[in-house]
Amino acid sequence: MEECPKCEFPLAAMGLATCPKCDYSGGGVTRSARNGVLEVDIAHSGETWEVAKAKLDRAIDDALYYNHSGLKIVHGWGAQSGGQSVIAPRAKAYLRHVAEEMGGRYAVDRNTEGASILWFNR
Repeated sequence: MEECPKCEFPLAAMGLATCPKCDYSGGGVTRSARNGVLEVDIAHSGETWEVAKAKLDRAIDDALYYNHSGLKIVHGWGAQSGGQSVIAPRAKAYLRHVAEEMGGRYAVDRNTEGASILWFNR
């Protein structure tokens, strides 16, 4: 499932550079699904923690609703311009908490430290 990062219009398999609904062409589809795992980028468009957490909560709801086996969250691994990273450590802690509450499993993505995976044990 791929969506427009601005209006979330479903773009799956359209191969378009511009969203047909809102004309957004800023690049970077932020959601996709591969091998039963929903992938969502929550930290590369200048989000605050509050915005990133709202994206994260929606992604968890969507992954559960559409019966995905897991949820890969791309949260980045550090801050730009040498500042303090805010989203990555909070996202990791939040995903660990959700995994514990749901009986799932939290894992760091083995391909990059800038992403984590929440596995749903069903």
